[in-house]
Amino acid sequence: WSGGDRAEGSTASKALAAAGFVVVATDYRLAPAHHYPEQLSDVQDSLTWIRRLAPQWKADPTRIALLGRSAGSQLAILTAAEPASGITSVVAFYSPVDFVVGWKEPGWPDPVHARDVFTDYFGGTYDELPERYREASPIAHTNRPLPPTLLISGGRDQLVELSFSRQLAERLTAGGTPTALVTIPWAEHAFDLIPQGIGSQIALHQVIRFLKLTLRTSTPTQSLKGTRVIPIRSG
Repeated sequence: WSGGDRAEGSTASKALAAAGFVVVATDYRLAPAHHYPEQLSDVQDSLTWIRRLAPQWKADPTRIALLGRSAGSQLAILTAAEPASGITSVVAFYSPVDFVVGWKEPGWPDPVHARDVFTDYFGGTYDELPERYREASPIAHTNRPLPPTLLISGGRDQLVELSFSRQLAERLTAGGTPTALVTIPWAEHAFDLIPQGIGSQIALHQVIRFLKLTLRTSTPTQSLKGTRVIPIRSG
C-alpha cells in the first residue's frame, strides 16, 4: 500500500493481452500520505473509467475480472465484495486475509514490520481503529457469495503464510463463493514477478485458464464446479 506502480507485472499483463484479454493496469494513492479506504475508492473510480471507455477498446464492460497482488489483492477482493460492483471474477495473489489477527499475532520472522505497515495504511493502530481493521479484512466478507475467486499463494511465503490463504479459501467456499486455490511449492512472496520463473509460468497458466472459464462463459459460477482447490505440490 505504500509503494509500487502499475508497471509491476507488465510481463504477465502482456501475456494476458496476447491470450485475448483487454488488460488495464491502474494505480491508487499510497500510504502513509493516504489512508484506507482512499485506496479502495481509487479502485472503484477506476472501474467507472474503464466501463466508460470499454467500447473504444471493443471490450465488454459487463465482464470484468480484477487481478491483484498482495496489497492489490486485498483491494480487489473488497471491491468485488460490494453488492453492486458488477465484477465477474477475481484473481488474488498472496492476499492479506485478516488484519486483526495480523496485528495481534504478527508472524515471525517479520521482515516488513507488519504493525508499522498497518499503522501507515490505516492511519492508526488496531487499538485506535479496530472497526477499520475488521472491515478491511477480506475474511470479513466471506459470509455471502462473492464473484468466482482464484487464490494463488507460495508455499514458503513469509509475509502471507499459506495457512492464511487456505483459511480464506475455506471461508469463501463455505460462504458460497466458487473458489480455487493454487499453491506453488517453495515460492516466496511476489514469486510471480520473476517472469521466467517456473512458479510464475505455472501461475500464469492457471490465471489464463480461470479467466477463460469466468469471462468467456455465460454462467461462470457453474463452470467452476469441481475446481474448488487446484493443488500444485512438490514431490
